[in-house]
Amino acid sequence: MKKFTLSKKFKYGASAMAFTAVVIVAVILLNILASALTDRFNLKADMTSDRRYDISDATVEMLKEVENNIEIYMLAPRADVVDTNLLLGIYGPSIASILDRYPTLSGGKISVEYVDIERNPSFTQGFQLGEITEYSILVKSDAAYRLLTYYDYIYFRAADSYSEELPVGLNLEHALASAIYYCDTGSKRDAVLLDGKGEDNGKDGGEGSKLVAFLESNNFNVSYVNLATEPLPEGTDLIVINAPKKDYSSDELAIIDAYLNRDLGKMMVALGTESKDTTNLNYFLKEFGVTVTDQAIYDTTNGITAHPEAIKAATISSEVLSSMTGMNTMLIFPNSVKMTYTDMAGANAWRRTDLLTSMATSFTKPVNLATSVQEITQETGDEVGSFGIATLLTRTPTVEVEGDTTSGKLLVLSSGDALSDVYFNSSSYTNWTFMSIVLSDFFGGNDLSEFKYKLFAESSLVTLESDRQIILGVLIAIPAIMLAGSVVVWVKRKNL
Repeated sequence: MKKFTLSKKFKYGASAMAFTAVVIVAVILLNILASALTDRFNLKADMTSDRRYDISDATVEMLKEVENNIEIYMLAPRADVVDTNLLLGIYGPSIASILDRYPTLSGGKISVEYVDIERNPSFTQGFQLGEITEYSILVKSDAAYRLLTYYDYIYFRAADSYSEELPVGLNLEHALASAIYYCDTGSKRDAVLLDGKGEDNGKDGGEGSKLVAFLESNNFNVSYVNLATEPLPEGTDLIVINAPKKDYSSDELAIIDAYLNRDLGKMMVALGTESKDTTNLNYFLKEFGVTVTDQAIYDTTNGITAHPEAIKAATISSEVLSSMTGMNTMLIFPNSVKMTYTDMAGANAWRRTDLLTSMATSFTKPVNLATSVQEITQETGDEVGSFGIATLLTRTPTVEVEGDTTSGKLLVLSSGDALSDVYFNSSSYTNWTFMSIVLSDFFGGNDLSEFKYKLFAESSLVTLESDRQIILGVLIAIPAIMLAGSVVVWVKRKNL
């Protein structure tokens, strides 16, 4: 037995086994080290075809600028979040991966925890959060807090008006950016939605609720004011008029005029075919060089099939919409009316930037709400071409005040339905993105439009060039080491 244990075969066999064991231990240690470095320095490579685990450059830059300590709580166990058989489905792993990277990217300013509220129901006591559901996200600092529901960070879409809405993509980065910005600064702006004229303003959960959600997601307090009976609150940052069915009085328009021209306020107006009885408002807009006509715009070539009133908009190259350059846009402006423009002159004139037109295949007909849209066809005599449907007017202070960079802003849209619940918060259309970009131009900074939603493709893996390098490094380096070791052992055994 002693001779066998001391034989050369045994020695080199033992050496081979020992070497193999060392390689295996080295590989394990290398994996542990790589995992630690990945968590510490954010070295993960996203190889999914739809980049579902990726974090945008906008988020990376935003997290670098966080000044105060912020706590993020996912109100569900992490195991439930990543379990694709539970509520979040295929989105769960992406959500967890994105959340887990925020502490590192923020330099430790942001912490992330997973809380099982079923086992710890007292966790949310002390917060005025309303109804809390599992998978909500609580973002808080010493100054403020905000709750994001499942519906705030996941996009839904129904195949048609009769189908159940299904999740189709993530809005997580935008939702978190808005909440983090609010909790970091503790500040909100005040938006007033005018009321009393049949506006689609989302009051009491009616049509326009997605518009309200849009404003709230961009850190606005939303209130409703009927200028016929109430004054405009002091400190109003934005007025919104959406699809009024009745006209405003001269006294009401005088309040708006003072807000825009004297205070250099900011206002968004969306009209359309259903606002055909707003003579005073239309005359008011003429003072800014915008004429709203009584000609409805239709398009049987571009837009939504079998809905000639749901026209597709084309963007006009401008500094305001520069971030939409090259974007595959699907801007839908249903029930639009043709707008024409006149350049205004004088020191107090508002400078116009045209943003959108209808497609060149569109045509106009007199507004007639009694006509079924399915009966609309292009006829001889119809005006054909691209018509103005969105313009932005800006007025800068005639006397510059130190530290005050405020400019008056007025956005006029030819379609109130462009902001409707059907077209405004759907991943099928880019209406939300367009309005986010314009809102950013209104106020500057805090550009939440850069935090775009993600649509998920099938769960297949696609490797990019950088990903291939990582994979090849792992797949080639380790076998090469083991092969080299085997060669060394073989050479020594051969020379025995």
